[in-house]
Amino acid sequence: MNCETCDNPTKYTTGFWDGENGTHGRLYDCHNLDCEIKQKRDNDINTAEEERAKVIAINEINGIRMDAVRLKRLKLHISIREMAKRLCVSPSMYSNYEQCRKALPVEAMDRIKVILDREAEEPKSNYMNDILKKYGRGR
Repeated sequence: MNCETCDNPTKYTTGFWDGENGTHGRLYDCHNLDCEIKQKRDNDINTAEEERAKVIAINEINGIRMDAVRLKRLKLHISIREMAKRLCVSPSMYSNYEQCRKALPVEAMDRIKVILDREAEEPKSNYMNDILKKYGRGR
């Protein structure tokens, strides 16, 4: 049995998907606690939340707060792709670190600190002001 063929009255649509060659469909959830699909989905969510809590605890033991790193990165207008490039990891791996799906290695934290401190010290160029200055209209 799958969600598409289920006629449980607690079933509801949570989203839609589009596929190749015109295929499409709906995403479902329900409140039927006896449903095996619902039980597996809820178990998967709980497992992911437990894993994230473990990663946060490991990061905190190592003195790392990825929420603070993320906020500083955003304040400095550094993309995930750029941060990943500077750390020599893939963007998906850096995203996993930042979303606390994977524990950040301590040596990577040292590199992140250097990157963020250096960016904070360097004045950012304002593209429009640079152009206006070039033509004698800038501030």
